[in-house]
Amino acid sequence: FGGAAEREAARRSLGIDQDAPVALYYGHISQEKGVSDLLEAWSRIAGSGALLLLVGFPDPFTNPNFARLLRRLPNSSYRWFDNQAEVVPFLHAADVVVVPSTRDESFGRVVVEAMATGRPALATRVGGIPEILHGRMSRFLYQPTDVEELVAKLVPLLTWRTSEPHLAAECRAWVERKFPFDAHVRQLERVLTEHRGRS
Repeated sequence: FGGAAEREAARRSLGIDQDAPVALYYGHISQEKGVSDLLEAWSRIAGSGALLLLVGFPDPFTNPNFARLLRRLPNSSYRWFDNQAEVVPFLHAADVVVVPSTRDESFGRVVVEAMATGRPALATRVGGIPEILHGRMSRFLYQPTDVEELVAKLVPLLTWRTSEPHLAAECRAWVERKFPFDAHVRQLERVLTEHRGRS
């Protein structure tokens, strides 16, 4: 979990303005992960003082489509970091994590990781992600490739610390209740044991 102190320390170490609203994408930078949709959405937000962190491989400037979208953004509105062995500082620096995937994700680990740190995860309604974001958390889902809906849901989440100060604790509690680590490991061990030796 990352509270105010962890957020301040992470931003200081990454050279990020303490007052800027920050959105984070981390993972493989590819079309099927919806990165072009996120960049298109960010072009409509850029200029508001918000910052988009892109963390992952490959360098988005090696993709002509991503490079074109990035050139439309003010340099001060985004930063790209190559693959990182440790993503917790980036999670702690962020206010919201975006998971814009257009392919069916089998689970959606990034969603759980983000919420475990006390950050809302705004994610597409694909694969196993709606099984994580259901009930009252389903408000963080949007239709894949729907840039308008992404913008509409992302903008208010950038300032949730003011409008919904309880949200960090709510996200953390949701993960602890629905996806406890120990129970997850036990169930994984059970499945592996049951299927041991099968070809």
